[in-house]
Order: sequence, then structure tokens, then C-alpha cells
Amino acid sequence: MSESITDSGHDTNSTFGTSHTNTSEITGTLGKINTNNKHFSYNYDDTLPKLPSHKFRYSVWHDLRQTCLTGDQLHAPRVRAGPPEKEKQFNRVIEDGLPIHHDLSGRRRQNHMNELENWESAEVINLCYQELCHEYQWKNFYRILAKCQSAVTINISYNTIVSLKQIKFSRCEYINMHANYIGSIKDFPSLPKAKKIVATDNNIKTLDGLQSLRGTPLEELYLSGNNCSFEINYRQKVFQTLPNLRILDGVARLPSDSEFVEDETQPDNSRCTIL
Repeated sequence: MSESITDSGHDTNSTFGTSHTNTSEITGTLGKINTNNKHFSYNYDDTLPKLPSHKFRYSVWHDLRQTCLTGDQLHAPRVRAGPPEKEKQFNRVIEDGLPIHHDLSGRRRQNHMNELENWESAEVINLCYQELCHEYQWKNFYRILAKCQSAVTINISYNTIVSLKQIKFSRCEYINMHANYIGSIKDFPSLPKAKKIVATDNNIKTLDGLQSLRGTPLEELYLSGNNCSFEINYRQKVFQTLPNLRILDGVARLPSDSEFVEDETQPDNSRCTIL
């Protein structure tokens, strides 16, 4: 018996029990699907209309013709740098007969961008969930972070960040780096005034580099969800290295945090077993 398979991979002649598919025409998932049921009729031959927001896909707020918002007024900005084709159509995107972008160019456009971005003045930075994939997007992201020298509170969680060791946050007191790909405490940014650091659910394997936080006013540290938090004497090592720390992973310092436990997994070289 011959078989008929549609583009979608379904066998239109196969049967299951006594039920049958009663169709007058079935083509692929991009073609027509018609049945005798008047409520079951689709036609995908026509191109779907683009969303109204499609014209803004490469735009950032300071590209728009009418805007007065500055970077420090945005609660959750999206870091986006358009691909090269953005410039080719920058002045050709029209809405209601008018261009959606300003007509500035060259140095005037650069000065306009710097004036509205003003990341240097922002005291609260929320750049989580950026979902950056392309290299030019990451360059723009790091460019913005390097400007955040006045930020006291920084949230850069859920960004697949691998390292921030080239960046210094001079005034930051609280930073949230949860759910990134940071592989070592040595990859933390410079945080001379940090009081609370959240770096849970990263890829930190050991406590190497922890001593770099010793000279800071750090009071709270969160490293749970990393391999280093499963080390024997984990809490004891952290509190020994950071004597001013009050809270580790949400638990205040305990008397037992100064009592090291003998590592029973290490071989005892002082004994000799004769078989």
C-alpha cells in the first residue's frame, strides 16, 4: 500500500483505530489546509503583515525624533546596537508621513547620544535580561558598563557574562550578578566600596581570588549555586578570608563558622597499611 506524507511529516493515509481524517485537501505547513468543517480553514499563502513595532527594531530611544528622556531616567533599558544595515535606512523609516528618527549626523549626533545616555550620572543601573548574542552587542554593553562610575546599585543578572575584571565600579555598594557564566571570583569587577555582592548560580569553581575583597567594606556575600559553595569548610574559609563579613548566602555568621572540619577525603600520609 502506498503512503502519502505531507511536508509536515504526517502520514495522511494512516489510520488509528477506527477514526479517519476527513480532509478534502492537505498540503504542507506553508500551504493550504482545508476540511469539510467550515470552522477549520487556514491559508498561509499570503505573507503575514509585520508588527507595528517592526520599524523600531534597530532604534534606541535617543535615535527618535522627539525624546527628552535620559539614561538615568530609564528603569530597565535594553542595550542594543543596530547592525550595519541600520545606518542605511536610518533616515528612511517613516511613520505618518514623518521620519521616526532625528536628522542629526556626525559630531552633532554623537554629542546628542552622549547627552541623553548620561550613564555617568546614573546611580541605579538595571541591565538584566539583555539576551546579547552578537559581538557588537557585547561591545556596546561593556561600553555602557564602563561609564557607570556613579552607580551605587547595579543589577546585571541573567546576561551570560563571563568576565568583568576589566571594569571598575567606583561607587557601587550593591551588585547583583546572579545567573551569569562567571568562572572565578577573579573575574569580578573592581568593587572598592561594595557592601553586598550577589553572584549566585554562576560557574565559580573555587574560592581563589576571594582575598581581593578583603579590603572592601563587604558585609554580605552570596555564592550559593556555585561549585565553590560545596567545598569542605566553605563557610569557614570565606569568613577567615573576610573577617568583616556578617552574612554568607543569607545566613549570619555562626560560632561554628570558625571551627574547621577535618577533610576526611584526603589521604593520611602518616599511616602505613601492610597487607
